[in-house]
Amino acid sequence: MLVNKIKTFFRSPFASEKQLIVHACYHRCMTVYMQRVFNHIANYYGLSVRKTLPADILFSDHSMNIPDGPLRGSHMVRDPRDMIVSSYFYHLKTSEKWCHIPLGNYEDQSYNTYLLPNADLTLSYQQYLHTLPQHDGLLVEIRRFIQHEWPYMVNWNYNDERFIELRYEDVLKDPNALEPAFKHYGFDDRAIKLSLNAAWKHSIQNRKDDKHITSGRLERWREILTPDHLDYIKSNIDIKKIRYE
Repeated sequence: MLVNKIKTFFRSPFASEKQLIVHACYHRCMTVYMQRVFNHIANYYGLSVRKTLPADILFSDHSMNIPDGPLRGSHMVRDPRDMIVSSYFYHLKTSEKWCHIPLGNYEDQSYNTYLLPNADLTLSYQQYLHTLPQHDGLLVEIRRFIQHEWPYMVNWNYNDERFIELRYEDVLKDPNALEPAFKHYGFDDRAIKLSLNAAWKHSIQNRKDDKHITSGRLERWREILTPDHLDYIKSNIDIKKIRYE
Protein backbone atom coordinates (compact mmCIF):
# COMPACT_ATOMS: atom_id res chain seq x y z
CA MET A 1 0.00 0.00 0.00
CA LEU A 2 1.14 3.52 -0.80
CA VAL A 3 0.46 4.73 2.75
CA ASN A 4 2.71 2.03 4.20
CA LYS A 5 5.46 2.86 1.72
CA ILE A 6 5.29 6.51 2.77
CA LYS A 7 5.41 5.54 6.47
CA THR A 8 8.35 3.23 5.84
CA PHE A 9 10.21 5.98 4.00
CA PHE A 10 9.82 8.54 6.77
CA ARG A 11 9.73 6.25 9.82
CA SER A 12 11.81 3.33 10.99
CA PRO A 13 11.76 1.57 14.36
CA PHE A 14 15.34 0.38 13.93
CA ALA A 15 18.36 2.00 15.51
CA SER A 16 20.54 0.75 12.65
CA GLU A 17 19.92 -1.64 9.76
CA LYS A 18 16.55 -3.32 9.28
CA GLN A 19 16.30 -7.06 9.91
CA LEU A 20 13.49 -9.58 9.75
CA ILE A 21 11.62 -9.84 13.06
CA VAL A 22 10.20 -13.24 13.99
CA HIS A 23 7.91 -14.04 16.91
CA ALA A 24 7.35 -17.71 17.74
CA CYS A 25 4.71 -18.95 20.18
CA TYR A 26 1.98 -21.55 20.72
CA HIS A 27 -1.79 -21.90 21.06
CA ARG A 28 -3.05 -20.18 24.24
CA CYS A 29 0.29 -18.46 24.68
CA MET A 30 -0.59 -14.79 24.12
CA THR A 31 -0.97 -15.25 20.38
CA VAL A 32 -3.81 -12.73 20.02
CA TYR A 33 -2.18 -10.27 22.42
CA MET A 34 1.17 -10.33 20.65
CA GLN A 35 -0.51 -10.00 17.25
CA ARG A 36 -2.24 -6.87 18.49
CA VAL A 37 1.01 -5.44 19.79
CA PHE A 38 2.84 -6.15 16.54
CA ASN A 39 -0.03 -4.81 14.45
CA HIS A 40 0.05 -1.61 16.51
CA ILE A 41 3.78 -1.22 15.87
CA ALA A 42 3.50 -2.18 12.21
CA ASN A 43 0.66 0.24 11.57
CA TYR A 44 2.72 3.16 12.85
CA TYR A 45 5.87 2.25 10.93
CA GLY A 46 4.25 0.89 7.77
CA LEU A 47 5.52 -2.66 8.30
CA SER A 48 3.86 -5.94 7.35
CA VAL A 49 2.90 -8.65 9.84
CA ARG A 50 2.24 -12.06 8.29
CA LYS A 51 2.37 -15.76 9.12
CA THR A 52 4.36 -16.49 5.97
CA LEU A 53 7.18 -14.76 4.16
CA PRO A 54 7.60 -12.19 2.70
CA ALA A 55 6.99 -10.15 5.84
CA ASP A 56 8.68 -7.51 7.94
CA ILE A 57 7.41 -9.26 11.07
CA LEU A 58 6.90 -13.01 10.75
CA PHE A 59 4.38 -14.36 13.28
CA SER A 60 4.72 -18.09 13.85
CA ASP A 61 1.92 -19.15 16.18
CA HIS A 62 3.11 -22.78 16.31
CA SER A 63 6.84 -22.00 16.28
CA MET A 64 7.14 -23.71 12.89
CA ASN A 65 8.94 -22.91 9.63
CA ILE A 66 11.49 -20.59 11.18
CA PRO A 67 13.72 -19.28 8.39
CA ASP A 68 17.47 -19.71 8.35
CA GLY A 69 19.77 -16.74 8.23
CA PRO A 70 19.85 -13.38 9.98
CA LEU A 71 16.83 -12.34 11.99
CA ARG A 72 15.91 -10.91 15.37
CA GLY A 73 13.37 -13.08 17.12
CA SER A 74 11.42 -13.76 20.27
CA HIS A 75 10.01 -17.07 21.49
CA MET A 76 7.31 -17.26 24.13
CA VAL A 77 6.44 -20.25 26.29
CA ARG A 78 3.89 -20.87 29.01
CA ASP A 79 3.49 -23.46 31.74
CA PRO A 80 2.00 -26.43 29.81
CA ARG A 81 -0.41 -27.16 32.65
CA ASP A 82 -1.97 -23.72 32.33
CA MET A 83 -1.98 -24.02 28.54
CA ILE A 84 -4.05 -27.19 28.89
CA VAL A 85 -6.54 -25.65 31.31
CA SER A 86 -6.85 -22.50 29.21
CA SER A 87 -7.37 -24.54 26.03
CA TYR A 88 -10.12 -26.61 27.63
CA PHE A 89 -12.24 -23.67 28.73
CA TYR A 90 -11.55 -21.76 25.51
CA HIS A 91 -12.58 -24.67 23.29
CA LEU A 92 -15.87 -25.01 25.15
CA LYS A 93 -17.00 -21.62 23.83
CA THR A 94 -14.86 -20.56 20.88
CA SER A 95 -16.40 -19.76 17.51
CA GLU A 96 -13.24 -20.80 15.62
CA LYS A 97 -14.28 -22.75 12.54
CA TRP A 98 -12.15 -25.85 13.13
CA CYS A 99 -13.79 -26.42 16.49
CA HIS A 100 -17.22 -26.77 14.80
CA ILE A 101 -16.30 -29.23 12.04
CA PRO A 102 -17.45 -32.83 12.64
CA LEU A 103 -14.50 -34.83 13.94
CA GLY A 104 -14.98 -37.43 11.22
CA ASN A 105 -14.55 -34.78 8.52
CA TYR A 106 -10.95 -33.95 9.37
CA GLU A 107 -8.74 -34.75 6.38
CA ASP A 108 -6.07 -36.17 8.67
CA GLN A 109 -7.78 -38.58 11.05
CA SER A 110 -4.58 -38.95 13.08
CA TYR A 111 -5.72 -35.72 14.72
CA ASN A 112 -8.41 -37.73 16.46
CA THR A 113 -6.10 -40.20 18.18
CA TYR A 114 -6.16 -38.08 21.33
CA LEU A 115 -9.91 -38.66 21.76
CA LEU A 116 -11.20 -41.14 24.31
CA PRO A 117 -12.35 -44.57 23.08
CA ASN A 118 -15.69 -44.72 21.22
CA ALA A 119 -15.86 -40.98 20.56
CA ASP A 120 -18.78 -39.93 18.34
CA LEU A 121 -17.07 -38.60 15.21
CA THR A 122 -20.26 -36.95 13.97
CA LEU A 123 -19.78 -34.33 16.70
CA SER A 124 -17.54 -31.31 16.43
CA TYR A 125 -14.67 -31.01 18.88
CA GLN A 126 -16.62 -28.44 20.88
CA GLN A 127 -19.76 -30.59 20.97
CA TYR A 128 -17.64 -33.57 21.98
CA LEU A 129 -16.10 -31.69 24.92
CA HIS A 130 -19.58 -30.67 26.08
CA THR A 131 -20.64 -34.33 26.25
CA LEU A 132 -17.84 -35.12 28.69
CA PRO A 133 -17.53 -34.46 32.41
CA GLN A 134 -14.91 -31.79 33.12
CA HIS A 135 -12.42 -34.42 34.32
CA ASP A 136 -12.60 -36.35 31.03
CA GLY A 137 -12.64 -33.18 28.92
CA LEU A 138 -9.44 -32.03 30.57
CA LEU A 139 -7.91 -35.45 29.95
CA VAL A 140 -8.72 -35.08 26.24
CA GLU A 141 -7.06 -31.66 26.25
CA ILE A 142 -4.00 -33.13 27.96
CA ARG A 143 -3.77 -35.84 25.30
CA ARG A 144 -4.29 -33.25 22.57
CA PHE A 145 -1.54 -31.04 23.98
CA ILE A 146 0.92 -33.93 24.23
CA GLN A 147 0.27 -34.87 20.61
CA HIS A 148 -0.01 -31.47 18.93
CA GLU A 149 1.74 -28.80 21.00
CA TRP A 150 4.40 -30.46 23.11
CA PRO A 151 6.59 -31.77 20.24
CA TYR A 152 7.10 -28.23 18.95
CA MET A 153 7.83 -26.86 22.41
CA VAL A 154 10.30 -29.53 23.48
CA ASN A 155 12.13 -29.57 20.14
CA TRP A 156 12.61 -25.82 19.99
CA ASN A 157 16.25 -24.72 20.03
CA TYR A 158 16.39 -22.79 23.31
CA ASN A 159 20.03 -21.90 22.61
CA ASP A 160 19.38 -20.11 19.31
CA GLU A 161 21.06 -16.75 19.86
CA ARG A 162 18.84 -15.13 17.24
CA PHE A 163 15.93 -15.44 19.69
CA ILE A 164 15.24 -13.96 23.08
CA GLU A 165 13.20 -16.22 25.35
CA LEU A 166 10.00 -14.85 26.90
CA ARG A 167 7.63 -16.27 29.48
CA TYR A 168 3.89 -15.77 29.37
CA GLU A 169 3.79 -15.44 33.13
CA ASP A 170 6.28 -12.56 33.19
CA VAL A 171 4.49 -10.58 30.48
CA LEU A 172 1.07 -11.19 32.01
CA LYS A 173 2.21 -9.72 35.32
CA ASP A 174 4.07 -6.81 33.74
CA PRO A 175 3.98 -5.91 30.02
CA ASN A 176 7.30 -4.09 30.58
CA ALA A 177 8.80 -7.59 30.49
CA LEU A 178 8.66 -7.18 26.69
CA GLU A 179 11.21 -4.37 26.75
CA PRO A 180 14.23 -6.72 26.36
CA ALA A 181 12.53 -8.16 23.25
CA PHE A 182 12.01 -4.73 21.70
CA LYS A 183 15.67 -3.93 22.36
CA HIS A 184 16.66 -7.32 20.88
CA TYR A 185 14.75 -6.46 17.69
CA GLY A 186 17.07 -3.50 17.32
CA PHE A 187 14.44 -0.83 17.97
CA ASP A 188 15.56 2.70 18.77
CA ASP A 189 14.47 4.46 21.96
CA ARG A 190 11.40 6.03 20.38
CA ALA A 191 10.24 2.70 18.95
CA ILE A 192 10.79 0.98 22.29
CA LYS A 193 8.62 3.58 24.02
CA LEU A 194 5.88 3.24 21.40
CA SER A 195 6.05 -0.55 21.62
CA LEU A 196 5.77 -0.53 25.42
CA ASN A 197 2.77 1.77 25.16
CA ALA A 198 1.20 -0.74 22.76
CA ALA A 199 2.03 -3.59 25.15
CA TRP A 200 0.19 -1.83 27.96
CA LYS A 201 -2.73 -0.72 25.79
CA HIS A 202 -3.49 -4.29 24.71
CA SER A 203 -2.64 -5.95 28.04
CA ILE A 204 -5.05 -7.85 30.25
CA GLN A 205 -5.00 -4.91 32.63
CA ASN A 206 -6.87 -2.92 29.98
CA ARG A 207 -8.86 -5.70 28.24
CA LYS A 208 -10.35 -7.82 31.03
CA ASP A 209 -13.56 -8.38 29.03
CA ASP A 210 -11.67 -9.85 26.05
CA LYS A 211 -13.26 -13.10 24.83
CA HIS A 212 -9.80 -14.60 24.25
CA ILE A 213 -8.97 -14.32 27.95
CA THR A 214 -10.33 -17.30 29.88
CA SER A 215 -9.13 -16.26 33.32
CA GLY A 216 -5.95 -14.23 33.48
CA ARG A 217 -4.88 -16.00 36.67
CA LEU A 218 -1.51 -17.67 36.95
CA GLU A 219 -1.17 -21.30 38.05
CA ARG A 220 -4.87 -21.92 37.61
CA TRP A 221 -3.94 -25.53 36.97
CA ARG A 222 -3.46 -26.00 40.71
CA GLU A 223 -7.20 -25.65 41.32
CA ILE A 224 -8.43 -27.36 38.14
CA LEU A 225 -6.22 -30.37 37.40
CA THR A 226 -6.60 -33.46 39.58
CA PRO A 227 -3.76 -35.70 40.85
CA ASP A 228 -4.42 -38.25 38.11
CA HIS A 229 -4.28 -35.50 35.48
CA LEU A 230 -0.92 -34.42 36.83
CA ASP A 231 0.32 -38.02 36.95
CA TYR A 232 -0.71 -38.49 33.31
CA ILE A 233 1.18 -35.33 32.30
CA LYS A 234 4.26 -36.32 34.28
CA SER A 235 4.33 -39.80 32.79
CA ASN A 236 4.19 -38.48 29.22
CA ILE A 237 6.20 -35.25 29.16
CA ASP A 238 8.99 -33.64 31.15
CA ILE A 239 8.21 -29.94 31.55
CA LYS A 240 11.67 -29.39 33.05
CA LYS A 241 12.94 -29.62 29.47
CA ILE A 242 11.34 -26.23 28.80
CA ARG A 243 12.48 -24.86 32.17
CA TYR A 244 9.30 -25.29 34.22
CA GLU A 245 8.97 -27.21 37.46
